[in-house]
Amino acid sequence: MNGEIFYWVLNMSIAGTVVGGVVWLLQRMLRLSKRLTFVLWFVPLVRLWLPFGAESKYSLMGLIRKVTVRPVEYMEQLQSEQYFTPFWAEMSMMNTIGAAESYFPIVYKQNVYRTIFGTAEAIWLIVALAAVLAGVAIYLSTAAELKSAKRIRDRVYRSDKVTSPMVFGVIRPRILLPEIPAIGAAGELTEVSGAEDEQSYVLLHEQTHIRRMDNLWRMIAVLTCCLHWFNPLIWLFLKQFLADMELACDEKVISICGEEKRKEYASALLDYEEQKTLFASAFGGAGIRVRIKEILSYRRLTVISAIGFLVLLAVIVITLLTNAAG
Repeated sequence: MNGEIFYWVLNMSIAGTVVGGVVWLLQRMLRLSKRLTFVLWFVPLVRLWLPFGAESKYSLMGLIRKVTVRPVEYMEQLQSEQYFTPFWAEMSMMNTIGAAESYFPIVYKQNVYRTIFGTAEAIWLIVALAAVLAGVAIYLSTAAELKSAKRIRDRVYRSDKVTSPMVFGVIRPRILLPEIPAIGAAGELTEVSGAEDEQSYVLLHEQTHIRRMDNLWRMIAVLTCCLHWFNPLIWLFLKQFLADMELACDEKVISICGEEKRKEYASALLDYEEQKTLFASAFGGAGIRVRIKEILSYRRLTVISAIGFLVLLAVIVITLLTNAAG
């Protein structure tokens, strides 16, 4: 091992941390819809998985290069006799560490870097595989425990293994309800149309998670942390990502039910204890107090806010998903 893969991962981790920090600050500085600000997390997610990016003179990475006085080594542009230049010829690789002379294969500035990154790659790979295997084991053991759940109808089940309603599974997600309904919940399940009773709110919330494919994004986020396990900030981003996922789901539910139902929906949260799960979207998770505060302060998304967010998103993509121009 010459550490080539880990060198890429380390560069991605640095870039992803910078972008994630900017997104975190923007979310706190701007008072936007939670469904919109949640979308911003996909920008650092892309950075954490792609070691390359398009070049732009407006890239934030250009500023970082000037501040750290560390060069960015670009891919050699492809030579072509055709009438157009392939789009991949304008892509570049990050070299924020400044230890590589060139890519494909990586040539280090000093031989000692080969030993350092080769050793680090072996350690990184062992821990990353162990983390993935641990996650798979947790998922399979949880799935085995939930096999005893009793089917009520469609994808709705009851189980004595859960203390709060949740969605479990990615390919065929199921809604799991506690064996003993919470105080105030209806005894019989009703169709979720106007969300008139407490259990209807619960079902609508979990169905919204399924439509948004939140468990799939949750799994991708966890895999991202396994890839960048050595970076403590990535784990903090995961915690915030999952919390924002619940807030975005709450907001979507309120937009369906109507603003006049905010208090009823908030009171439904109080009847379920907070339950944090890694591979399931729990109704009572992600900080009940924060969620209730956001629910009660909900304001319907306006056209001006949507347009403003699209402009902001375009600026973020141009500045945060691109590399400095040569």
